[in-house]
Amino acid sequence: MKPTAANYAFIASKIKERFNPISDESVIALLSICTHKVVKNRQKVITPQGKDVKGYFFYIITGLVRGFQYDKDGKELNLFIKPESTFAGSLDQFSAHNSLSNYQFESILESEVLIFNLDEFEKLVFENKELYSLYTQGLKENIIMLINRVKSLTQKQPEQRYTELIEMHPVFFKKAFNKHIASYLGITPVSLSRIMKRTKETKQKS
Repeated sequence: MKPTAANYAFIASKIKERFNPISDESVIALLSICTHKVVKNRQKVITPQGKDVKGYFFYIITGLVRGFQYDKDGKELNLFIKPESTFAGSLDQFSAHNSLSNYQFESILESEVLIFNLDEFEKLVFENKELYSLYTQGLKENIIMLINRVKSLTQKQPEQRYTELIEMHPVFFKKAFNKHIASYLGITPVSLSRIMKRTKETKQKS
């Protein structure tokens, strides 16, 4: 559903705070093409038919969302965990709008999101300079995130990845479940527990 009068002001203020400067007119135009949704813990953000999540992405107003796929053995692989005030979605949609995606998106605890149709969003932003800037900023942030994630997984040891994550996104360790963090780091929950224990002991000694 569209943002109601009761939550419209809050949502608009969050967007203006995140993408300052942006005019009221641009915020109104942006909110006119979105679907507002409150997603409960472990609930899918986008609930399409089958695995077809093509053409949609979302903006996280509050909360935390994980994006994951299943491997060939049916095991969940967390590809990203996104905090509030960020865009998220199936990145393969930007190269092929008509393809199906294997990504799934699930809320961690309760989250509030704005869901956009990609075609409608792109049509709007290409006609609005402010929103085009917002769009490119979001794309750049996701590209940088992916580059840093690949570097982390291929060049750093698990303990280094853990330290880096807790420095960059401490909120993950307050809101996300350890099993999701472990999957995101590419390790088992048992390994994560050991790393957390060693880190705590090291801090106590220093």
